[in-house]
Amino acid sequence: MSTVRHGLYLPPFGPFGDPAVLVDLAGRAQAAGRDGVFLWDHVAAGVPPIAAPWTALGAIAQATRTIRLGPMVTPPARRRPWVLARQASTVSRLSGGRLVVGTGLGSDESGDFSRRGEPLAERSARFDEALGRVRAIWTGEPVRRRGAHFRADLDGSAPEPRPIPIWDGAVRRAPAGPRPRRRRRRRRPPRWAAPLRRRTSRRWSPRCSRRTGRSTSQWRTTRARRGTSPRTSISPRSPKRA
Repeated sequence: MSTVRHGLYLPPFGPFGDPAVLVDLAGRAQAAGRDGVFLWDHVAAGVPPIAAPWTALGAIAQATRTIRLGPMVTPPARRRPWVLARQASTVSRLSGGRLVVGTGLGSDESGDFSRRGEPLAERSARFDEALGRVRAIWTGEPVRRRGAHFRADLDGSAPEPRPIPIWDGAVRRAPAGPRPRRRRRRRRPPRWAAPLRRRTSRRWSPRCSRRTGRSTSQWRTTRARRGTSPRTSISPRSPKRA
């Protein structure tokens, strides 16, 4: 049976741009029985000051003991994968494994991409590639990969002592991509017009008799030639003479 959990979702700028305020709110949330505290991850904000989310999360990890914490969400498309992996590893160890890394494509409402020359059209590809690098670094194995967007040549290190969960976030109002072209459904031809599966057939539909005014006993089968239509493969049987 699933359990509904409650937490705080805070923007680290404006009234909450002071890291001391964020740490104080996290401590109050833990005392009030909340389950988590999560911070936005934006580079540019409309209301200064703005706090670095990962630095604030490290302070929250030291000031709390039970609640979960993490960014909600951080876009790997505009971050260096090796830096993101080390930041998450540091906060995870400080918090004793309470970190949850929320990821997403990222929003450009405040110019996080456009003001810094980051291509919006490549967000999806950069997201997949960067997240793959982060997971590989957490395993502790050497990472020597050259992708379309990131190149990494890192030596091996100790693997993460605790697994770091990753959540993917999305919104409904995000612009949809081109819709796939709908395939027209082909109408199934009636039985009386269907091609013969065999060279000879003695199964006739009642529709055939209703359309022609003849009963099924007045039809005889003939061998169909190649290149002829199904209608030419049948011929009416002449009625018996008295």
